[in-house]
Amino acid sequence: MIDERRDIDALAGERWFSLETTITEDLPLYWGDWGVSSEVDTLRAVLMRRPGKEVENFDWQAARFRAPIDPEKFRAQHDALTDIYRAHGVQVHYIDEQRDDRPNAIFCRDLVFMTPEGAILTRPGMAARRGEERYVAKALSDIGVPIIKTVSGDGFFEGANAMWVDRHTCVVSTGSRCNRSGFEQVRTELERMDVAVYHMQQPYSNIHI
Repeated sequence: MIDERRDIDALAGERWFSLETTITEDLPLYWGDWGVSSEVDTLRAVLMRRPGKEVENFDWQAARFRAPIDPEKFRAQHDALTDIYRAHGVQVHYIDEQRDDRPNAIFCRDLVFMTPEGAILTRPGMAARRGEERYVAKALSDIGVPIIKTVSGDGFFEGANAMWVDRHTCVVSTGSRCNRSGFEQVRTELERMDVAVYHMQQPYSNIHI
């Protein structure tokens, strides 16, 4: 005889209640100890790109470097910096993959903006940098940082176009590296977190705060 009794535990209804928590409460349980709302608080972790193939045999003038570079010296200086971070108890995480034609990918502040709830993945303004963010998304995922927003549509925004004042105050600038659409997308996310956003217009030729 076939047992036709239903699996009561699998039925929807009173047994299926939503968990009424915020993502900041969930972070240490499911993601990790992430979150930023200060430019001056104790630094606990950094995401960096160790110079790779992208800094070999590239047009330094087209990439807007100030002079030609020695790739090995570049890497040695980078390693010396990460050694200082580690000596002060800072966790160093790497973006291991990157396009070979993006020497500016070492400037990671432009590619992600951290919030109390996780990361806003940016969309660089310059064509010469567009696409770097794809590999940042992978690195963030690998270490467990939630991406709460990806700047999309016609918006562009770089992480250095925003600056925390305190947990409830942030300055976001528009200019050649952040347009109005990018600004509005970031502002919407921050205001949802009870953050007051102050707009700053970048003067001509000045790209970041």
